[in-house]
Amino acid sequence: MFANRLSAGRQVTGHSTLNKMTLYNKFKRKMRDLYWWWKDRQIIEKICDNPEAYLVYAPKDTDKVGVDVFIRSGISIETREKFGVGHLLEHYLSESALRAHQTDFYMNGRINHEMMNLYARIDRDKPKEFIKKFLDKTFKVDFDDQEMLDYEKLAIQNELNTDSHSLVRRIERKVETGRFYGECFCIKSFEDSIEPTGQLTLEDIKHHHSKIFNRRNVKIFISLYNPVPALKEYLKNILPAYTLPDGPTSTYPSCVYSEHKVEHLPDPSITGTYIYLTVPALCSTASRKDKIVMRMALDLVTGREDAYSVNKFARQEGIYSISSYWVRMENIGFVCLNSYVPKNRIGKLMKIIGQSLKAIREKPVSASYLKREVRDLGNIYRKEWRGNDRTNWVIDEMVDEGKYQPLQHYLDLLKTITPEDISEMAKKILDRSKLNVYIYGEQPEESDQKLLELLKG
Repeated sequence: MFANRLSAGRQVTGHSTLNKMTLYNKFKRKMRDLYWWWKDRQIIEKICDNPEAYLVYAPKDTDKVGVDVFIRSGISIETREKFGVGHLLEHYLSESALRAHQTDFYMNGRINHEMMNLYARIDRDKPKEFIKKFLDKTFKVDFDDQEMLDYEKLAIQNELNTDSHSLVRRIERKVETGRFYGECFCIKSFEDSIEPTGQLTLEDIKHHHSKIFNRRNVKIFISLYNPVPALKEYLKNILPAYTLPDGPTSTYPSCVYSEHKVEHLPDPSITGTYIYLTVPALCSTASRKDKIVMRMALDLVTGREDAYSVNKFARQEGIYSISSYWVRMENIGFVCLNSYVPKNRIGKLMKIIGQSLKAIREKPVSASYLKREVRDLGNIYRKEWRGNDRTNWVIDEMVDEGKYQPLQHYLDLLKTITPEDISEMAKKILDRSKLNVYIYGEQPEESDQKLLELLKG
């Protein structure tokens, strides 16, 4: 009897504790939801019209202030005679700022086919002085240092020569340029700019700076945690000093996709073979939903879905894996599937890929696959949004589209996707009749016709 009363007492105590924990957890969730409700109200704030400038709020504390200047101008718009002028300008501006301020802040730059990005990371305890210094060296730079120009030309030549000696980079360059007809400047290679860069002058980069730095092409983003009112007011006061002239928005050329082909790139120095297969795909102007569906469609081939996955069957044939990457720009886009295989496994790999593409055409996507993809992508989006990666998310969308969408927009989009959406996208993109096949290294024993037959599944 005494033991039973003790047991009953423990049950009552446990039940009471459980209720308290339940209430406590509910309170924690409420406070967390309230916190993110407030944080999601503080995402981005426009603080100047010319130059177009924004404060981007980091949701979590950080000891750095980020300053990003995006210029809508990449190597795609450069002429053959002045090819490399944008890359040289990016180097000159970055080095100019670093030399002026030594180790006061971290500053660097980058350029691709469509965009230049100059950025600095500044200590939070003294942002005013160094933000102004960085902007001065970006917008009001003096183009009068011939020694620095010559130094940066050599730095670029070393950088590009290093890239050109990378085996994977050489293959990707051939694959990317071969995906299109003729001299497509939209996909031209940085390595082709080595010789023209050596002929460029201070006047060339000064002219290019004046051409691309206009109010239609430039956006400034200052990202930090909990900016004090005094800093906001300071920024609003100094930014008009960098007012930009009107000018045209940079436009990029369109390219024509090459037809289905097999291209052999023998290299006796390589043991084994690199296989690259490309197909036309969505460009950066596609809708957000289509981009998400596209990602799910690619996961059919390289992911875990047994009915379609190349990797599942590749492992059984002694092939390590096949990976993918997606190149997308304003007017063009393509997907590349690639792998490294022994020479005697080339035919096997083609057959496996053919079987996967056939399954994609014939078998509907399962509801369980969609459920798993929605769950995994939702978790990725939540993690990025709740951390300071959110600033990159917001900035990227503002640069690409001129506006951003919050987390809930993407979670809602995921709910609208159906298995049929994924199937249709996969059939549209992963079309074997549009495949370009590149075989680099040891060459296969099979003929091109035989390889194409294997790709038919």
